[in-house]
Amino acid sequence: MQYQLLGNKIHLIFQPAERNEVNLEFTYSSGGSWFEQPGDRGKRHLLEHCLVSSTKDMNFEQLKDYCFANEINLNAYTGQLTMSIVASGHKEDFLKILSLLLQFFLQPVFFQTDLDREKEIVLREISERSGDPNYVLYYDTLKQIFTPDSLYNNQVLGLSEEVAATTIADFSRIYQQILTDSHLIFKISGGFDPDIASDTIKSSLATLGLLNQTATYSVNFLPANKFNNFASLFYVHPFGHQHAEINLFLHCPVSFELKPAQDVFRNLYLRYGGILYDRLRDELGLVYSLHGQFRKSTQALEIQLACELPHVRTIMQEIESVFSDFERYFRPEKLDQMKDKMRKREAIATDKPSFLVDFAESNLLSFGVVEEYENYSHKVQAVTREEIFQIHQHLQSSWSSRKVVVVSRDEQIRQLELA
Repeated sequence: MQYQLLGNKIHLIFQPAERNEVNLEFTYSSGGSWFEQPGDRGKRHLLEHCLVSSTKDMNFEQLKDYCFANEINLNAYTGQLTMSIVASGHKEDFLKILSLLLQFFLQPVFFQTDLDREKEIVLREISERSGDPNYVLYYDTLKQIFTPDSLYNNQVLGLSEEVAATTIADFSRIYQQILTDSHLIFKISGGFDPDIASDTIKSSLATLGLLNQTATYSVNFLPANKFNNFASLFYVHPFGHQHAEINLFLHCPVSFELKPAQDVFRNLYLRYGGILYDRLRDELGLVYSLHGQFRKSTQALEIQLACELPHVRTIMQEIESVFSDFERYFRPEKLDQMKDKMRKREAIATDKPSFLVDFAESNLLSFGVVEEYENYSHKVQAVTREEIFQIHQHLQSSWSSRKVVVVSRDEQIRQLELA
């Protein structure tokens, strides 16, 4: 993996490999829906559709024909924080693909015909998703947990009426805002020459005067998720699980320095074969599923479980037991086995041509840090029993301030009492 920072906001992340396929992904770090102003809700999602619809030399149909003839796969997506355009194809067409994406990314053109066509598509997407029970349940639940200004409550799809009112002038204004606010990340992997890629990108940036600009937001800018005022929340929803879904939040500092130990802890306790997973699912048969993640945006360990309603109280008691008695459940051999499993799992993952650049970009956007994967892997293998114990102790001390959300369609959850 090769990383280069140009000026203050340009990031080149390359992983050349002996492959026939080449993959490119260019990202605006602050291009997502979170940054939309009132009146613009959903317009960035629509802009993303139109970014890859035409160039100054090819209209929509001509561009489709060009990509078809050259076997270029083209796409784009918008998240809450980022916006990206992606493309893949054969290595012999790398310069064609690179030139195409640089036009989309740095010098987009917006035509009324594209706007009219894509507007109808986005409006249908909003209509379809707003009628999807899983989508409705997801955001209705988040509204109960987090304050309205929290990141989790931002919906990328936006509002139909504001999307419908979008104009070409809106696109020009919003694109300039994205370009000013964002770090620009150029991620390329597979069969390509990194020197040619670097020179071509630098030339385009220099021509547009972008090499010495500074972004409004840091590359790892992350709005907070602020909890509403509750300790236990029992939420009845018509689209909820027939039984119950539990969301447990335990305060825990999350940072890049803690990431290796927290990755090991998550695997050791919260994945298949892990201590808490096996205890609740296989030994006691109390849950259908269990997932957990240390989240920077909440500074918490978040655990999600699905279970039958009568088991909720018992499950909470068992989790408390596991997180209150380290010596009872911890097995030193399990730690060594888990680190070895992670080594093998990650070694297999590195076979994917884009693994190293994906890893680097993820840490850059999450923590503002770029680290070689090999170095990080050494840190994972060096995680000690004491580090796992410290995380365990922190979770134990956080138990009294835990937040628990139980969601079901069954009114009986209102009668639950958790110790």
